[in-house]
Amino acid sequence: MTKVIQIEKRKRGFLGRLFLLLFLGLNELRALALFVWLGANVDNLGKLTNDVEKGLHALGTTLGVGMIL
Repeated sequence: MTKVIQIEKRKRGFLGRLFLLLFLGLNELRALALFVWLGANVDNLGKLTNDVEKGLHALGTTLGVGMIL
């Protein structure tokens, strides 16, 4: 005997599409903010003079990227 398996695929409604677009748009904004922020931090890196400042800069960058992600 063979079994017949039916798969039901539901279509997204208006609100489902709206939430999907909102979710994707916010993710794109986060990625853009991350790249802009990292680019600004790389420019700042040349202005640091000693190892303590560079270490604190690296720590702050790590914390900031963690918050965005």
